[in-house]
Amino acid sequence: MKFSLTAAWCACLALLVLPAAGCSVSGNGLGSRLDASDGPVRSSDARLDMTLDAYTAQLEANPDRSPVPAEAGLADLAPKDVTDTSPDRAPPLDSPSPGRDLGSEDASPTGDAPVAFEVEIAPDAIPSLDGNDEPLPAEPDAPATIAVDGPALDSVPLDAAPVDTVPPDLARADLAPDLPIRVDLARPDLPPPDLAPLPTSDWVVDNTTSIAGYTPTVMGTPTVTPMDAGTALCFDGTSDGLLFATNPIQGMQQFTIETLVYPEIAGAAQPRILHLGGPGANDARLVIQMRPDGATSWHLLVGFFWGTLSTTIEDTTAIHPSNQWYWLAVTYDGQTARLYVNGVLEKSTALTFGPMAAGSMSLAARQTAANFFPGCIRDVEFFNTALPAAELHAP
Repeated sequence: MKFSLTAAWCACLALLVLPAAGCSVSGNGLGSRLDASDGPVRSSDARLDMTLDAYTAQLEANPDRSPVPAEAGLADLAPKDVTDTSPDRAPPLDSPSPGRDLGSEDASPTGDAPVAFEVEIAPDAIPSLDGNDEPLPAEPDAPATIAVDGPALDSVPLDAAPVDTVPPDLARADLAPDLPIRVDLARPDLPPPDLAPLPTSDWVVDNTTSIAGYTPTVMGTPTVTPMDAGTALCFDGTSDGLLFATNPIQGMQQFTIETLVYPEIAGAAQPRILHLGGPGANDARLVIQMRPDGATSWHLLVGFFWGTLSTTIEDTTAIHPSNQWYWLAVTYDGQTARLYVNGVLEKSTALTFGPMAAGSMSLAARQTAANFFPGCIRDVEFFNTALPAAELHAP
């Protein structure tokens, strides 16, 4: 009877020892996923070094806890959030600590041989065992197998982080979540912006019926002519001209007048391009005209007539050939008048002038139907300020 009681006690002890030693249903020697997550976890390495007698002695002394060798450190304990310490559950074993050889004999809590599994690899990938570079011979189309010590493949955690497969040249939203992804789209070539000041009044001289909203009185028979600078109005130099009942610089203390002209000078006497003010000899007026220099050349002259003051501004050395386009300009800033040809200053003179009252204006002739201009006029622009040279037109 005594023998039977001892045998029964041993059988019960074996039932307690086997679960504590990590024998689980998975059969891989590392414990199941349930064992790895439930119950307190302690160092498997420390327990593997204990004998059966030592384990039994500690179990009898501490029936509510699994035996842990005194030399086990805090680093071997399970995470603090694992709280299930039921006495009827044998504590599972930890996964092997980092750096341990899964193929060593102490990696198996039961003392069994390491788990072996087969991996198929291509025959030409097997290194030579005799140190030569040539691979070992293998049967054609028959993959070779090698034994690898370690846990079974099904022990890889199912919740392992996936491999990042985002191509390196794509924008990563996780790197800058608050920044929008910028996509540069091809844009058509745009012309540079026109930074020139807008004229107070812009006259395009391309007809004889309506210019800048005014209907002119036509002298002679000016002709509408297509030219490389655009459609222009051309005058014969003997009887052609236009007369307008308006003064575009009326009331201006400062002003700029620019005009695009194509002179065809051939010995004409003082041809007028523009005449502002009254027609009388004593009327306030401003005249832009050319003086011939030989048969086909000219220089610019501007006359200011204000009360008893008469001032003419010209540079007789600045001679220009005929039969090409020119931008002529005159500015007045309240103190000084300046003359420009193609944006280049030719002459400046201090004088008193204006502001002008209501009056009239003529193009290609004097308002008294004299001094006709031979050539073409395309544009006349008026500004209520004295523009610097950098803002004037130049071909």
